[in-house]
Amino acid sequence: FFVFPDLGVKRPGVFRIQFVLYQRAGQTLRQLGTVTSDPFVVYSTKMFPGVLESTALSRMFVNQGVKIRLRNGHQ
Repeated sequence: FFVFPDLGVKRPGVFRIQFVLYQRAGQTLRQLGTVTSDPFVVYSTKMFPGVLESTALSRMFVNQGVKIRLRNGHQ
């Protein structure tokens, strides 16, 4: 897994992120794979529904030493 704890999108809408993995050998780059995220919603400030409780996956990352913030319930 790769964790991106501080990734931000400023414009409201529905988006996907494309991740591309490259192998670098000297001056050469070789594309090894590509994956596209599931769609996610970015809300305007007025429409933001609030922060949800952290997922089990987030808690597992924290237990393994990843520095991310956990949320306890709807805020």
